[in-house]
Amino acid sequence: MEAFECIFFTSDRRADPAALVAFLRSERPIRYAQGMLLFHRRFLPLALILTAPLAASAQSEREEVWIVRPGDHLTRIARENEVTVASLMRWNDLENDRIRVGQELIIRRGGALAATEQPAPPRTDGPVHKVKAGENLGRIARRYGKSLEEVLRWNPEIDPNRIRVGQAIRIPETRRRIEHTVRRGESIHEIAERYEIEAREIRLWNARATTAPLRMGETLVIFSDAPESRSESIGLPYRGSLENPVKLRPHPGFVIRDLKRAYGTEETIDWLLEAFDAVVDRHGAKPKVRVHDISNPKGGFMRGHASHQSGRDVDLSLYRKRCSGGVCPFTPVSADQLDVERQWTLLRHMLERGRVEAIFLDYSLQKPLYEEAKRRGATEAQLRQWFQYPRGPSNPHGLIRHYRNHRDHAHIRFVCPKTDKECVGR
Repeated sequence: MEAFECIFFTSDRRADPAALVAFLRSERPIRYAQGMLLFHRRFLPLALILTAPLAASAQSEREEVWIVRPGDHLTRIARENEVTVASLMRWNDLENDRIRVGQELIIRRGGALAATEQPAPPRTDGPVHKVKAGENLGRIARRYGKSLEEVLRWNPEIDPNRIRVGQAIRIPETRRRIEHTVRRGESIHEIAERYEIEAREIRLWNARATTAPLRMGETLVIFSDAPESRSESIGLPYRGSLENPVKLRPHPGFVIRDLKRAYGTEETIDWLLEAFDAVVDRHGAKPKVRVHDISNPKGGFMRGHASHQSGRDVDLSLYRKRCSGGVCPFTPVSADQLDVERQWTLLRHMLERGRVEAIFLDYSLQKPLYEEAKRRGATEAQLRQWFQYPRGPSNPHGLIRHYRNHRDHAHIRFVCPKTDKECVGR
């Protein structure tokens, strides 16, 4: 500015028209413009770098606090705040997904957050909506709890003003895809609770679930970030504990002696129910057996047992040819009284799928089961792996092995679930 003052103003700050005309007729304006251009080329990048922190401060990251409410879980909290479960765990130094009512969780907004919280690109295995008569894109988005912008981003090829009946619209979804097989007696609300989602979401993803009752064995597509297993078997069966247990629910194939002693890992309960499904499907619901004991709600010492402490041990009465009242009692059985067909169907279902660590049973009852297994197609390798018989009651080989006082029941010990890192076998 001082240069202009020297040229265009007199010493008493009055304008000098003659000087201005002389300046414009000279080459100095061109040289001045070239100088200014060179200045901008050299110093503008530096200026942008220096001013970047100022711009970022206008969008600085801020923290909010979320107080955990009854019924809250990380998936729901993440969805309500439009962040990811992984971010919630990172911001709050969480080692797992367990939270408690009243706990304060930090949620971060703005700043560099946008770069890390970008939604995933469209996926090929996500939910798809088939357009019905009278629907528009906005209504479809609202139905699934999404914004119109999200739906358009996942469907860049469509014209939002020209959707047609029957057209497939991809619904934005970033949660893990799960295929759930419906168990006997399961309700849609129980399944939703298990996967920490809403029942209406299951109905949206599975058209048949909106018009008919669930059928045992049918497959439901579910999207959830819930853990594969919430339960945790800790330590040894005879020196351990149980976290987040699952209570055994009623089944047409058995009766439960004491519901207070019928808690196990999620896998133990699922595998037991599946095995009894196999028995009922093949032989019918009667006679039933008694589920005597599994574990206490928190595991640990259980009166009357050395084991049963970590949610993996189950005591079952044995099938016999005649059971008074349709329920097989917890009393000693001889080899000729044993209903080998039903008993082998139950044990075979568990053994073939690699789900048992051991089955403790009196040696005298192994021979008829061995012969039934052989009759129904078990290979020599399977017979050697599964049975201690005919090698003698003290032989260390075989999953079905002798244990004293086990003529009145079978003691099933399931394997450690793959998700339970603190579980110890044997």
